[in-house]
Amino acid sequence: MKEILKSATPTISVAILSILLTYFTTVKRERSQQVNKHRLEILQKLYTPIYRVIFTSVFPGGGYDGLDKWNAYSLVNIVEQNIELTDPILEELCWDLKEELYYSDERMLCFVDKDRRVLDHVVYNYNLLRKQLNLPYDYAYFSLNERFRIFQSNRKRRRDRVESLNAIRRQQREQERE
Repeated sequence: MKEILKSATPTISVAILSILLTYFTTVKRERSQQVNKHRLEILQKLYTPIYRVIFTSVFPGGGYDGLDKWNAYSLVNIVEQNIELTDPILEELCWDLKEELYYSDERMLCFVDKDRRVLDHVVYNYNLLRKQLNLPYDYAYFSLNERFRIFQSNRKRRRDRVESLNAIRRQQREQERE
């Protein structure tokens, strides 16, 4: 009996180990497939239509002067239709566009996003999603200098957001005291 148990122990150990490895690799593969499916949905429903809108605002020889009202409205419309897929930064940029459009003069031709924040964010995330899905992408957006510039702008955005939230809280406390 002991001899049978001794000879069967390595076989049982190998079988249990192979079952565990198969389970974990299957779970990892399924998770990866789900993540890639979600990324593809974001790329197809959100960033590709926005990229097309922005692409129409780039003039040969003139470059990018910003989005005109119609392109800005269509960009906002795309984001609103796919709000569940929108990341917080794009949502904030969309609110900024809405605010600029609200305060712009209706009779005059004006451009919004002159500071290129929407353009930079959309093009970077469009290429990032394409990179993560192993599709062709623009390598220039992933250089060290570009990543550092994006990190700095995100850091400034977070700092500004925290400062504005603190100001709102201070106002609320002052109103409660009165």
